[in-house]
Amino acid sequence: MAGSGVTLQISAAHAKYLERRGGRAHRGRGPFSRSAVLGRVLESHRLYQELTDPRKTRGMPEAVHALIVRLLPEPWLLRAFEIKNLEGILEAAPGLAEAAAAAGIDPGAVLAAVAGATPAEKLTLVDHAIQHQAPAAAAASPEAP
Repeated sequence: MAGSGVTLQISAAHAKYLERRGGRAHRGRGPFSRSAVLGRVLESHRLYQELTDPRKTRGMPEAVHALIVRLLPEPWLLRAFEIKNLEGILEAAPGLAEAAAAAGIDPGAVLAAVAGATPAEKLTLVDHAIQHQAPAAAAASPEAP
């Protein structure tokens, strides 16, 4: 992160989160600067998702995964309750039956795969959906004044 020239604003709650992990305002870029601690948190998040990817943990077929990440509506807005009940969100998603049929997959099998996932695996699916959908949504979104 050193030398990247990126400045981020974080909330007081996020700063407190970093402080509990040793993060402090430190321009010397030591191991406990907020930037270094944030880097470790992001790396932990990346590893967490690698370890909870349902394609690896429960053999979810790639075609099923692709349908889920493509069809979850506005995954960046989903909250904890919705993530825990992700199969219900997906079931209500427009175009599930049609997309599944086009891919030669039973929509019930897609929903069963999600229902059988742990909350951690569902959270990883949501992040995969964000990664898949957010770049286009951000590009189409008007910039704040």
